[in-house]
Amino acid sequence: NSLSHSYGASVGITPFDNAWVSLGYNADGFKDADFSENGYTDKGAFLQFRMKFDSQSIKGLLRD
Repeated sequence: NSLSHSYGASVGITPFDNAWVSLGYNADGFKDADFSENGYTDKGAFLQFRMKFDSQSIKGLLRD
């Protein structure tokens, strides 16, 4: 068992429904093959984009 941590701050916006874009900086971080691929656990700056998909959002996409 091992324990790793990262800490920092981020700010973000919701450019459209069910999406989130954030920019942040980790003052301390770690590298791990499973988590570090996107860079948001590494020390330094990061950009993160997230989307939520559920049954309602998929139905909305299919109707348009």
